[in-house]
Formats: sequence, C-alpha cells, structure tokens
Amino acid sequence: MAMVKPELSWLDDPEIFRVNVLPAHSDHRFYENERDFEEKKDSLYQSLNGDWQFFWSENASRRPANFYREDFDAADFGKIPVPCHIELAGYDRIHYINTMYPWEGHQYRRPAYSLEGIGKQTGQFSQAKYNPVGSYRRVFDLDKNLLGKRICYFCRSASCRL
Repeated sequence: MAMVKPELSWLDDPEIFRVNVLPAHSDHRFYENERDFEEKKDSLYQSLNGDWQFFWSENASRRPANFYREDFDAADFGKIPVPCHIELAGYDRIHYINTMYPWEGHQYRRPAYSLEGIGKQTGQFSQAKYNPVGSYRRVFDLDKNLLGKRICYFCRSASCRL
C-alpha cells in the first residue's frame, strides 16, 4: 500500500476510491495456537476502545495536517470515546436519520465527470467551506505479546481492536 502525502487534491478526483486503506480482509478472529483457540484467549488482539484525543474541523483545509507527529502540540484537541459517532458526541450535526434525508438547499455539488460538468471540478470537495473532518490521536503501549508481530488496526462492529 503506497502512502499518500496529506494533500487535498485527491478529494476532487472520483477515480480515487480510497487512500491509505488496508485491502479487504476477513473479520475472523485469529489465535496464536490451538490452545488459545480452545480457551478463547485473544492474545493477538489489543482493544483501543476508550477516550481518544479528537479535533473537529469544518473542512479539510482547516484540519491539523501534522497531528500524527509525536512532537505535535495537541492542546486544542478535545476528547471523544471510541467507538462513537462524532455527531452523537456533540461534534457537528447529525447528517443521517431514519426518515427522509433532509436537504437544506444550501449547496448543490454536481459530481465530477457528470453531464453538467464534464471533467474534474477542482476544489469542489477539497476547498469546500463545509466538509467536516475529524482528526483522532491515541497514545498507547503495545501489549508485550504483540511485540515483533505484524500489527494492523481495524474496527469490528462495536469494538475497535488491534
């Protein structure tokens, strides 16, 4: 998987489906050995559930681009429980509800490559005034039994685990 620099131009290109994402994988549990399986011992998992540092930005250009760096000053970050929906934690407003999807009529974005706008529409999403972005940070110590092993982060249903 190639890492992409934190540039915003990819947001406007409909040919880019995802960035910095692991390929699809099974959500089956893995065990180090048969004994762990029989005992249902999750020695290959480490839960990262709990309070994370969180920063909500109105749009991508206002996000803290270097927030992942160890020397980043996260004093302006709040806290959010993980797993959680940012809207239910008080950030932004709820966008999806179980009735008709509300459209306030404030903005209409024609999809890039649509009949109305053939070709990429530069800045439609990357420079949008309102296109919320959440930045999450969490410092943790890796469980000793996971040291030296390949580590992948993924979420499974209501439980986020390593």
